[in-house]
Amino acid sequence: MRRSVELSKAYRLLNHGPPVLVTSAASGRTNVMAAPWNMALDFMPCKVAVVIDKNTYRS
Repeated sequence: MRRSVELSKAYRLLNHGPPVLVTSAASGRTNVMAAPWNMALDFMPCKVAVVIDKNTYRS
């Protein structure tokens, strides 16, 4: 069955899973970022791909 989707909601068809939280810590500083674009690449060894944007850095 085919249905029309509003353009403003079309992104929901592309993003297939829940966002993950990516955390980091270095030199006593911590950061966290929601990364909605992520995917499994391999299981042995475990590999994942995550889109990270430097503009989300919390100073």
